[in-house]
Amino acid sequence: MADAEYRSYAMTGAERPLAIDLFAGTGSATLGFREAGWSVIEVDLARPPANGRPARDGHRSGGRVLADCRRLPFGRTARVEFLWASPPCTEFSDADSRVDHTRKHPSLELVFATMAAVAELRPRFWILENVRGAIPFLGIPAQKVGPFCLWGYFPAIDSTWEAGTYQKATAGRSAIARAVIPPALARAVYQAVDRGRRLRLGRCGRRGGLGGGGGAHHEGGGRGGA
Repeated sequence: MADAEYRSYAMTGAERPLAIDLFAGTGSATLGFREAGWSVIEVDLARPPANGRPARDGHRSGGRVLADCRRLPFGRTARVEFLWASPPCTEFSDADSRVDHTRKHPSLELVFATMAAVAELRPRFWILENVRGAIPFLGIPAQKVGPFCLWGYFPAIDSTWEAGTYQKATAGRSAIARAVIPPALARAVYQAVDRGRRLRLGRCGRRGGLGGGGGAHHEGGGRGGA
């Protein structure tokens, strides 16, 4: 989907709220938005894996831009209500006991790319999701739900028991399966954003700071990890 195609799509779907999903992977993070009939534009280097979608996700509304999130092929040609970004966690993961995590210096390039997209697209709300190993580098997350650390500007997410106690099972599971955002969390994120829109909460500034961009600062249940 090139820039001209994106502009055409965004304008055609202008009557529906627009969400952007960066580093979309399986596309599971924006499940709740698709179910609610939003226009969702996913950006990733690869097409979504056939076995990566949550069960009964028949709400494909939108398209996938096959592009590098560091160089988005489109600008702010439509009003973006929500932006989600899940940069690969390999730079921050503390799951590998063979790595000296006190001495590692992870690349923040994809985090900077996310912040650049926030500055360019100016979404009303945005979330950058990663693992607890990112906290020393990104600061205290605005909210933590189970193993998912969330930075950005967004209304408080009402964590369900299912999302708050979710554990990332790694044994015998593929990388695709481990990357899926659980449906309970995806729907809770949508509900928080929808509530914020209905309450007419303000749009974030041109550049939001990590760890304090106006989101709710409280802990969900569960244990962090890769």
